[in-house]
Amino acid sequence: QISSIIDLKKINGKQFEALKLLIEQDFKCAYSLKPISINHVINGAVEIDHIIPISLSFDDSMANKVAVLSIENQKKGQFTPYQYLKSGRGSISYDEFKTWVLNNSSFKKKKRDNLLYEGEPRQDLKGFINRNLVDTRYASKKVLNLLQDYFKENGLGTKVSVIKGSFTHAFRKKAKLDKDRNATYAHHAQDALIVAGLSNTDLIKKVNKLIKEDGELFDDKEVLQEYKDKLVNIKTGEIIQEEDFKTTQYFRFIKNIEKVQPKYSHKVDRKPNRMLYDQQIKSTRERDGKIFIITKYKNIYGKGAGNSGEKLKKKILEKPEDLLMYHHDPQTFNKLKEIIECYPDSKNPFADYFAEHGLIKKYSKKNKGPAIYDVKFYDGSLGSHRQNLKQRGKNMSVFLSIKSMRADFYLDDGLYKFISVPYDMITKKGKEFYIDMEKYAQAKKNKKISEDARFLFSLYTGEMFCYEKDWDWYELFYNCVNNDTKNVIETRYVDRPSPGNTQGKRMISIGKKIKNLTKYHVDILGNKFETQQEYFLEKIGV
Repeated sequence: QISSIIDLKKINGKQFEALKLLIEQDFKCAYSLKPISINHVINGAVEIDHIIPISLSFDDSMANKVAVLSIENQKKGQFTPYQYLKSGRGSISYDEFKTWVLNNSSFKKKKRDNLLYEGEPRQDLKGFINRNLVDTRYASKKVLNLLQDYFKENGLGTKVSVIKGSFTHAFRKKAKLDKDRNATYAHHAQDALIVAGLSNTDLIKKVNKLIKEDGELFDDKEVLQEYKDKLVNIKTGEIIQEEDFKTTQYFRFIKNIEKVQPKYSHKVDRKPNRMLYDQQIKSTRERDGKIFIITKYKNIYGKGAGNSGEKLKKKILEKPEDLLMYHHDPQTFNKLKEIIECYPDSKNPFADYFAEHGLIKKYSKKNKGPAIYDVKFYDGSLGSHRQNLKQRGKNMSVFLSIKSMRADFYLDDGLYKFISVPYDMITKKGKEFYIDMEKYAQAKKNKKISEDARFLFSLYTGEMFCYEKDWDWYELFYNCVNNDTKNVIETRYVDRPSPGNTQGKRMISIGKKIKNLTKYHVDILGNKFETQQEYFLEKIGV
């Protein structure tokens, strides 16, 4: 029917995807239930929204997408449908939305679960990641079939076997090998050793005898209990001393896996034609003769650790002058302060107020002011940045995270210093890329690097370096995001995926305390080789 109305060859991929979703949605906007026509799609009034924000769920499947009117997508922002519609921003209530979802037989279970998710995705992030492991199992099966077909077609006679995740999990529990995905990457190497070792020896038969058919493990009196005085021989049932059992191939295999210390390598990125900025643009304001960055406390009604309402309460009580509202709308500021006084023991008094009275509104004589969702504040003075020239107005908007292709390190009178080489410092001549030496010389001057300074090396994204500070030795991978004003560079831990909320990142200052700064070349097997001598290269990619 659609192909009879429009020429499908003239619509782009996103529009075609939106049409597929709208068929499933009975041509209604998912968040307002307003009717959507094909003309809306063609004219760009329809957008595809990730039900659970992709920055939290990492889910780009059709089960996590709906077609919505552009204005609804903008109002929803980074919230779930439940958070958005419960806040009162939407044109329908959450109960209306829920009824529509439950009555729509076209939605499969996974999409329905996403649409009606009522939790806090930032707290449940681990659950979302685990749910996506199903996709990993599907991919593993495809790879298995591909390998089996390859060996069969080429008459190689090689057998490809599979070790199920439940088996390696049971082995880990029996061998007391902890698996913490957030603590280290080592579990990948350990799993690989388990699969390799148990696939190619008779160890798999011995391990199978230790696991019941239903997948449960035997109790503490069984063979693999390392801390018992006596153990049982599987074949004879004879009780033997632990020292005798340690000599067996099986026990040695367990202990070797437990002690494995994997090596790590990261992909090195030397491409010169990347984007200069990240996607985040910040607004600014002038205050006391200085330019400040403006940030928002978003969704002040949220709950959970570290919510914006809790931070706003602290700001009002300790540094109210940092709030724009304090200077430009004192009556609304006093209203927020009164709410804090009404709920003195609450971590987030604005959430408690919302539960009892609904949304907080800006001050007006008839109490009909617009609802408050976010509150702006001065978030530090403006440092390293690039101005957003596309946006005009009284107040300047800027890009803060300036991506660099590399950083060049110098030793100047006993101190380590660096120069960022951002992508706008690179020029293209024909098919080759070069550093603009005029800009480079100016950057060198800005960092007060003398002509006598000795060039040490260049660091690209993914390259490893080490340094000494306060008698401790640190080993990190460079991440190529710098703050030249503060002499700070962004790095990643070698073997720590996500300590806290940093995603494995660590900011370090290149200052007086840094000693023995050394670069390493790392091969794909993780072997490190200290860099002996590097020369400054104007031409990129040499």
